[in-house]
Amino acid sequence: MKTLLVHRRLCAFAALALLPSAALAQLSWTQVRTGASPAPRFSHASAFSYPAFETVMFGGSDGVQCFGDTWSWDGAQWVLRSTVGPAPRDEHSLRRYDFRDDRLLLFGGRDPLGNDLGDTWIWNGQSWGQIATAVAPSARHGHAMAVDEFAERTLFLFGGRTQAGCSDETWKFVEGVWSQITTAHRPPAREDHVWIQDRLTMEFVLHGGRDEAGNVLADQWAFDGVDWRLVDGQTRPMASHAVEYQEFTRGRVLIVGDGAADATLEWDAQVQFLVHAALITPPARSESTVFEEWVFNGADTRGGLIFGGRSPTGQALGDTWRLGSATAPARVEFGTGCGPSPWGATGGPLLFAGTAPRLGNTVDLNLLTPVDASQALVVLGRREIPLPAGTCGLALRPERRLAMELSSLFPGLTSGVVTLPIPFDPALSGEQWLVQAFVRNPAHRTQLDSSRPLRLTLAE
Repeated sequence: MKTLLVHRRLCAFAALALLPSAALAQLSWTQVRTGASPAPRFSHASAFSYPAFETVMFGGSDGVQCFGDTWSWDGAQWVLRSTVGPAPRDEHSLRRYDFRDDRLLLFGGRDPLGNDLGDTWIWNGQSWGQIATAVAPSARHGHAMAVDEFAERTLFLFGGRTQAGCSDETWKFVEGVWSQITTAHRPPAREDHVWIQDRLTMEFVLHGGRDEAGNVLADQWAFDGVDWRLVDGQTRPMASHAVEYQEFTRGRVLIVGDGAADATLEWDAQVQFLVHAALITPPARSESTVFEEWVFNGADTRGGLIFGGRSPTGQALGDTWRLGSATAPARVEFGTGCGPSPWGATGGPLLFAGTAPRLGNTVDLNLLTPVDASQALVVLGRREIPLPAGTCGLALRPERRLAMELSSLFPGLTSGVVTLPIPFDPALSGEQWLVQAFVRNPAHRTQLDSSRPLRLTLAE
């Protein structure tokens, strides 16, 4: 029997976001039911792999045994990837480390007997490999790691519990080498905290945890890679929670695990926690894992998922939940274009949206055409003009016009891009904007080549 399940955990569910409070009314949790699934567990760890567009999860405990299996989530199902690699453990940390070669780094944790571990492992997308380093953090559990998403192969580690007690050490891992960082200021020693890089400020924000006496902390600290500073603002005590980014462009953060079973919270620009009612919330839990999910399809599903955790009664959970909007952003072509296609067939210039039409974001409208022209006209509207089947032309009632500068990519292909800002207004969620591009054909001065219209469905 493990001796590590001694102190009582705070159990509940909460979602936090760097968003105006009105946005949360658009969100809801839904349970995802799949075939094969990891065994119920808590204190596991996960990390998202961008090149593979999958989340990798390792380890955890059900209160009786620790797990040493590796699973991946591809947006639709769980897949068992490996049962070979790091020894079974829980309370370890796993983070994306190498963007270029798609590698994840795992450090530390506790074995089934409650012994602290201090080994470092790399997941290369297919298998695990252990890294032997001359210097490394001491064996520990309950620590947190944060990856520097703007530097190559760099991540940081803070805190955790060692044989000597809670730690206040800051470590850096760069290109396979661990080194301890000496700072002028630092947070008090702690375990079971969360730490993540703010993609807007590029600072690493740490929140909560437990001190040596087991008190739940409510402070927040920011690390700039050199030194720490205490972040002002009202927060709530939290520990054994999990954190992950859900949205890159606006910096949305999800946090799970709190003291109120049905609470849904957000984190505003002043770093203040505000309570809001949730549409649907998963059962209360702590020690779960939350991860970013990107599924690129016609609806551009991109949200957050949680798996497992510990219930208030100590039961290991094995359910998967997805957070998303009632309306998904979409970008779909319809109708018919006029003129030569850049792919050598009829159908007109190719207009496509390079980014999803999300509230508060921008949409990159890209145009490709074989016509040798210097400028295109992009027309926007909200009402469609029905055209007879098989005919082309203006398919919407114009409300706005944008000029797009064109340049030659290479002989026979001209391109351009224009950025369309979308206001952050929850009232716009579900609204459809129509976009169409027109290019004057030099071979026929009186002819305007037109793209197929594009229907943008706005959503949070």
